[in-house]
Amino acid sequence: MLQTFKGGVYHMLGHAPQRNGPEPFLMNFDRRKALRLLSLSGAAALVPNLAKGARPTAINSDVCILGGGASGIYAAIRLMQLGYTVTVVEKNGYIGGHTQTYYDPITGNPIDIGVVVFLQTPLQENYFSALGVSSTPVQFAASPTIDVDFRTGQPVDAYSPTEAEVAAAFLKYLELYNSRFSFLNENGYQIPSNAPPELFLPFGDFAALYSLKPLLPTFAGYCQGYGNLFATTAIYILKLVGPAIVDAILGLNGAAFVNIPGGNSLLYKSAAKVLGDAVLLNAAIQSVTRTASQVQVTVDTPGGVQTITSARLVVSFPQVLSNFQGFDLDSMESSVFTQFSAYYYGAGVVQLSGLAQTETLNNAAPNTPANVALPPELYSFFPAGFSQLFNVKYGAVTDIPAQQAIGSIVGDIQRLDVPDLSVSLTGFPVYSSHYPFALHVPPASLESGFYDDFQGLQGHNETYYTGAALQTHNSALIWNQTEAMVQSLVAGL
Repeated sequence: MLQTFKGGVYHMLGHAPQRNGPEPFLMNFDRRKALRLLSLSGAAALVPNLAKGARPTAINSDVCILGGGASGIYAAIRLMQLGYTVTVVEKNGYIGGHTQTYYDPITGNPIDIGVVVFLQTPLQENYFSALGVSSTPVQFAASPTIDVDFRTGQPVDAYSPTEAEVAAAFLKYLELYNSRFSFLNENGYQIPSNAPPELFLPFGDFAALYSLKPLLPTFAGYCQGYGNLFATTAIYILKLVGPAIVDAILGLNGAAFVNIPGGNSLLYKSAAKVLGDAVLLNAAIQSVTRTASQVQVTVDTPGGVQTITSARLVVSFPQVLSNFQGFDLDSMESSVFTQFSAYYYGAGVVQLSGLAQTETLNNAAPNTPANVALPPELYSFFPAGFSQLFNVKYGAVTDIPAQQAIGSIVGDIQRLDVPDLSVSLTGFPVYSSHYPFALHVPPASLESGFYDDFQGLQGHNETYYTGAALQTHNSALIWNQTEAMVQSLVAGL
């Protein structure tokens, strides 16, 4: 059965699955105070900090992992299972990266504002089982949707294909994918020299070429955080929305999305217990020096400066050049990382009065194909189903201050001018930036073998790489890629 949703489905799925909750409440809201406090502060409180104890100033481990997000934590758990010692360096006060959960202080109910669902795979199930975490299939509840141009506040009579039209277009897309682009199903970007040239077109041109207009609203939701849907290079959109995702959307071949009752961040709470003191939180990298015999990483932590000596290094944070400050990069490494650009993506929770807890406000543009709104934009207000709380997600093509995104969201609410609807902002409990998001390179770099060059860095200078930049923003697929990386790494230890 086709699951339809307009407000957002990406690897984090902007449309949150419905959770039951008690009756609504209203919080006092001070706009100035919210804008002052919500720059980036909410994210650190979403997942409990690991216990902090006295640590030695010198740490020795087999592998040092930089970044405690989905790929970094998976790598750490797997390496420990294989008998290796690890040290994870995380700049934030929590682990889990994009997987963040807000807990309503009144009801205790969770709202996943980062990763909302996981694609069910055998590896995902084994990983959850190893951490003692249970998951359940997700059913996306139907939500009445009001389409509004958030830039003017006016309602829009938006394009709305029928379920049959969407299903037929998806089946056409699957046939096209499997016949021309099946290599995108492999781990990473294994792009052949004779890859179909339409992969390097802007996705808007790709969709027009193959008459995929009925899919545009769904793709706009699923590809939140990927910049301007019509301008983003098609290969990145196709990599994100692959056959496994389509099968889960259509309910084909036993494919499904799952989440964790009680909040998806519980996965990383369990991982934190397993890893214990192997994780350094609030750690700022000062220097990274690599030789043929060892890697040395110096970090500044709340407990003081610490030096980690290891045989191998794993870089799991987003591999934009600005994140490599303090590294002893050589010219081959610099030439790869300098090519990456990133989009801006942010997520949070607002409290609204005047909007039913079953209603979605969806951003729609009056004069674009399929009325898909363009960034910078707030994608939608999607109901949590309790306490008048709504999930919000914001996208831009370049980095912006979180204050700017928050101010834009507040302005969008104040501009609403929809008949028989009087919406007011009564709370803004949390907002978190996910920049740098959806790393990408220009089509010319794609065609000249950029990802071959990137993969060629695996093992170079005793360093290995993993994360969404090598795969796509899908936790389960990132874990697949990370598993392959781990196996390659340990083969040389």
